[in-house]
Amino acid sequence: MPYTVVMIPSAARTRVLLMDGPDELLRAVLPPPSQLHYERAAITFLESLALWLNQNVHVVLSVDEKEARCCLGLTDELGVGVRSVYFDVESVTGALGGDEVSAFAASVTSRTCASCGWCPTETSDAHAEVVASHQGCGT
Repeated sequence: MPYTVVMIPSAARTRVLLMDGPDELLRAVLPPPSQLHYERAAITFLESLALWLNQNVHVVLSVDEKEARCCLGLTDELGVGVRSVYFDVESVTGALGGDEVSAFAASVTSRTCASCGWCPTETSDAHAEVVASHQGCGT
């Protein structure tokens, strides 16, 4: 099963989730796109993940309509996701659409705590130990 990276940039932060099928491998909160000083930062990050995983990754970039153009260097001028040897980008705008990957991105955002918008709030068998030890984000 291919790896999926969900990226949700906003004015306050960029949330990243790496999934291997149903398994969560990595969750990160990074600075917002406005704070990037290197225009290829997101591309280099995704290339590095693909090299580490030794496999191409599928990227779901969840942005609003106005951010869709050239967001993080992962879309072209029309808001269409770029493709490379290491990854392909699906740009999802508006209400995240109706396909399976978009529904997955929506479910990721619905499982987060209100204080930081990212910490898990639901317990599942795969995450029970992590959630049990979670002390909150403190924000």
